[in-house]
Amino acid sequence: MPNNNPFIARVFNNTVYLLFGIVASNLSLFACNIILARIFSKQDYGIFMTVQCTLGVFLLITGLGITEGSTKLISEYIGKNDLKSAQRAVNGSLKLLLFCSLCFSIIQFFCARLISDNFSSIDITFLLKLTALWNIPYYIIVWGASIIEGMQKMQYSSIVRYLFEPLKLLILLILILFCVLSIRNVYIAWTILYWILAACIALFLKFFLIEENISLYPSFDKNELPILKTSFPFFIPLIAPSLINMLLPLMIGTLRSVTDVADFTAVLPFSSLSTLLLMPLSISLLPAISENFHKNRELIENSCKNLFKLIGLLNICIFFFIGYGGKLLIVLFIGEKYISSVYILYLLLIAVYFENYKFVVDPLLKGSGHVNTISILAYVRLILLFLVGYFSLVYFGAQGAALTLCLINFPVLLIKIWFLGSCMKIKLWRTFLKELSLIIFTGVCLFFNIHWVVTLLSLCAIIILIKLVTINELYSWRAIIKNRAF
Repeated sequence: MPNNNPFIARVFNNTVYLLFGIVASNLSLFACNIILARIFSKQDYGIFMTVQCTLGVFLLITGLGITEGSTKLISEYIGKNDLKSAQRAVNGSLKLLLFCSLCFSIIQFFCARLISDNFSSIDITFLLKLTALWNIPYYIIVWGASIIEGMQKMQYSSIVRYLFEPLKLLILLILILFCVLSIRNVYIAWTILYWILAACIALFLKFFLIEENISLYPSFDKNELPILKTSFPFFIPLIAPSLINMLLPLMIGTLRSVTDVADFTAVLPFSSLSTLLLMPLSISLLPAISENFHKNRELIENSCKNLFKLIGLLNICIFFFIGYGGKLLIVLFIGEKYISSVYILYLLLIAVYFENYKFVVDPLLKGSGHVNTISILAYVRLILLFLVGYFSLVYFGAQGAALTLCLINFPVLLIKIWFLGSCMKIKLWRTFLKELSLIIFTGVCLFFNIHWVVTLLSLCAIIILIKLVTINELYSWRAIIKNRAF
């Protein structure tokens, strides 16, 4: 990879900006979950997570892919210097999101009793009705972030998109300080916070768009049609991964118990560390690829090959460190009552390894006009979730949920790699198989309790032996990090 690769340099800069925000956000979310898992009983924590997952399903469905579609449209229009079309996309996406969020808020409010009766052994109707108020402020915030990302001003997006979670943690600590912590009080305080934050961000966005020579206007016209046409193919690929993670706890609660929900969700954050680090890369790649793919296809393809390799190596490192430190992490952060969940954690790490390649593969497919392929595969994942998940959950409980993720992520990744090779002539098989061999080796060492030092030295030796990383590549990345950041 050449040192003067402008595409990689720009993506790297945007990724670093977003990384600060997403690290702060996810660390705050992690801290909230850890605090609640330690303070609440398993039953109360299971109830809390059931409400969170139900709310998450509604928030995911509400967007209809509009936020990601608007990001792609705006980046394309700005690449063509077409500010008039970009303004139509900004206004049209806002009106659509406000309408959709209002509709789904009403649906969640009036279906709260039905959801509570079917997915929880304890009445959570009030909490579901209360969190129905989250849809509108949530999508005001997400809409603002997607617009800013389309303009590739990631330093602002990092604040807009990820400010809520640190503030949630602050509210939680205040409730603990005044000894008024309860599930009810937590959701009431967070609801008030959401509306205040959305109002502040809306005011900021008004002045931000004025600086970008874009005005907001309330009239309703046909601006929404190209946005819907672009956005809808993004809908299922956008929501499927998070929807699966939210449906699984609901399925566990239905087929097993809330304590099984707690066992599964308590270790889920540990397996998501690599997702935390890689999500900013995906957000930065989509507008960059959309703007430049037809201008310099060869540069983008070569860059994505190198990023694919880098993601695999990062996943291997995280699998190694969390795999060997899993028991210690569980005891330190969530307590010995969850120590039996360590095997769930191992399975989740494998599932996440297969899934995380999407952070390069999916933006490449979306930006090059193959979003329908991802949509079809997202449907396949959801179908496999219900077919495989039912039997896994019935027979293996929370461990079966983690196993289900492994079984649905692996074949989908293989199909994506095959598609890139056969239809776009981007060959990734050799790199993937080399990295897969390293994951299998690490898993075997974990299973047989091989000392971590022996495993680490062996991994380094194998990487050198199979020539997975060259000295030139290391120097190239060092140059980008040293000279291009900020």
